[in-house]
Amino acid sequence: MDVFLLVFILAVLGLSIVANIRLLLHYQQPEDAGYTSIAVKVVIVSSLTLAWMVNLLLPIDVRNSRPAPGFLDMQLIWRSMLRR
Repeated sequence: MDVFLLVFILAVLGLSIVANIRLLLHYQQPEDAGYTSIAVKVVIVSSLTLAWMVNLLLPIDVRNSRPAPGFLDMQLIWRSMLRR
C-alpha cells in the first residue's frame, strides 16, 4: 500500500472541498447567503471538486502504476469519473 498516494489523494480532496466552499461563499449573491438552497450549493461544490479530481487522475494513475502496480483500480476510477 502506497501511503504517499493515499495521503496525497485525501489532502487534495480535503483542500479542494475547502477551496470550493470558499469560492462559493465569495461569489454567492447576498440574498442567497445562509442556509437557503443547500441542495444547489452541494451540487456546485461537488461538481467543482469532481473537476479538480479529474485533473489529478493522470498523475495519480502514473504514480499508481510505477514501479509495480499499486492498490488502486484505476480503470474503475477512470470509468466512474468519465461516465456519461
